[in-house]
Amino acid sequence: MLDVLKDLEAYSSKKGLHNSEDAIKEAYKQISTELVVERYSKQVYDDAVVDASDEMRRVLMFTRNFRGQLF
Repeated sequence: MLDVLKDLEAYSSKKGLHNSEDAIKEAYKQISTELVVERYSKQVYDDAVVDASDEMRRVLMFTRNFRGQLF
């Protein structure tokens, strides 16, 4: 907890916020934004992995069917 208070104090002095309530609100907005971006990035990555897996499955099925027609 002490580390959090030190970080908050450093953040508020860096931003020029002298009122601790303003500093807390600003820090909360920053943390909330970072969490949203992190979750969105993870969702985009997960979607890309699923899309790539689906595409690879289609390619393998096509290759398997094509080879079956040749031999």
